[in-house]
Order: sequence, then C-alpha cells, then structure tokens
Amino acid sequence: MKKILAALLLSLLIFSGCTAKDENKIVIANGDFGEMYIFSHMAEILIKEYTEYEVEVTDYMSTSLGHSEIKAGRMHAALSYDGTMMATFMNRDVSEVPEGMTLFDYANQKAQEDYGVKLLNKLGFENTYAVAVRRSTADEYNLKTISDLAKVASELRFGTEDTFFNEDGTVRFIPFTKFYGLDFKSATPISNDLKYVGMESEQFDVTLAYSTDGMILKSDLVLLEDDMKFFPEYNGSFIVLADIEEQFPGVEAALNKVTGLFNQENTIALNYRVDVLDEDPYQVAYDFLKEHNLVK
Repeated sequence: MKKILAALLLSLLIFSGCTAKDENKIVIANGDFGEMYIFSHMAEILIKEYTEYEVEVTDYMSTSLGHSEIKAGRMHAALSYDGTMMATFMNRDVSEVPEGMTLFDYANQKAQEDYGVKLLNKLGFENTYAVAVRRSTADEYNLKTISDLAKVASELRFGTEDTFFNEDGTVRFIPFTKFYGLDFKSATPISNDLKYVGMESEQFDVTLAYSTDGMILKSDLVLLEDDMKFFPEYNGSFIVLADIEEQFPGVEAALNKVTGLFNQENTIALNYRVDVLDEDPYQVAYDFLKEHNLVK
C-alpha cells in the first residue's frame, strides 16, 4: 500500500508542474520490480560518477507510468526492453518487424521517429519468458530445449500465473502449446507469487519464468532453450529522451559504460540479492560497478 501511495503522490507532483525540466536535473523512473530498482540506481551512480549533473531516482513507479512520463519529456531515463518498447510503449506487435531487421533496431527506430525517445546500447541480458523445470526433472528426462519437453509433456504437470492462460494475445498458453506440440498431464493457473512455491513443493513440474528472475536460483530451476523461438526478445537497455545529449552532454557515454557487461547468469545473481536476500538495490548496483572498476 505504501508503494502505491508513493506512486500516486509522485504522479500528483508531476502533473501539478513539478517536472524534471523545471528542476534542471536528470530524473530516472525507478520501476516496480527488483531488476528495475537495480538498474535505476546503476544509472544514477554512473551519471553521478562520470558527469556533474544532479540525479533523482523516483520512488516505486509502474512501468506504464514511467513510460508515459518519459514519452511526455517529464523524466529522462529508465530501464526498458526492446519487446516492451514494441508491445507496451508503442502498442505494436513483434510481427511488424520487417524481414532482415532486428526487433531491437526496429523498436529503436520507431521510438525515435514517433515518440522522441531511444534505446541505448544493449546491456547484454534478456528478460523474456522462459520455460523452467526443476533440475532433477531436467536430469531425469535429459531436457535442454522446449522441443525436448514435447516428448515427455504428457507425464508432467504445468502451472503458472493465470494471465498466461488468457486468450487475449499471441504469447499465451494455447498458442504456445500448439506451437511446440505440448500436451501436459495437467495445466493449472495460479497466482504469480505461488508458482515457485508450487515448483519447490513439487505440485508442478514445469512453469513459466522470467529469464532473469532471482527465484530461478533460489528454486534451483533449469531454463529450457526456446529452440524454435516462440517467445519474443526482451533485450535490456536504458531508454532515454532522444535529445538527452543536447540537454545533458555526456549522459549517454556514462550509461553506455556497462554495455555488454551482463548476461543471464550474473543478472539472475543480482536479482537474487534483491528479490530473495532482500538487499538494498543501490548497494547491489554499486557492488557490480565496483567489481568492474567503474566506480572508486
């Protein structure tokens, strides 16, 4: 409840005229889950380390609200993903990406042309949907890919958040199972916060995870390769106002210092520290930058 009230208060302040431009400082939208908290503070630390600008990271803020504020020019930066840019930010389907062009490049091009924002360099990790099984299940059935799973699905129970079972959208349970020819022993919708409990207690054998979720490490799950590429890409990148260098020269260079430093494993480990061990996201971000000699 406190987080929700904080977000509402922040919105009132923004729309009453207390904008990022009015205060002449860089405002970073924080987000609403651990990964976004970490990278919001990482952006803050980098900008303070390599420029002279004042930086503010907002309190808890939904992704949609953060996108709206950046679109409107009232905030300057946030963590985002190319798939999110397409689906949420621009309300476009990934099927619109022209042949021979990557989703990242197309999303970035359209974002700059239509909304005056852009993605910086890829950070190196991808936070997309991933099919997960317990390590013991992967070992027992020699599972490495989702295609491998199709051969034994009839022996396994599937359970994940109820939204995946909605019929609205293409990245949903029915299209997914048809695409891979999966016929599970059972398929059960549950609340998102219970799916890992269900996996640990062996109520389910297969679930849908986000590929950098810290709970993957806690629950000792194995992610199966999406070998036929059903799920869209969600490459992590900082989103910024397209003209941010005109307002704040040097910011892009500061944020791009972490280009390519991340992968699935180290991002899961960072998220584990915040989501499972309940460590301070600022400290987690600082420790990573210190480890890579990017801060003193």
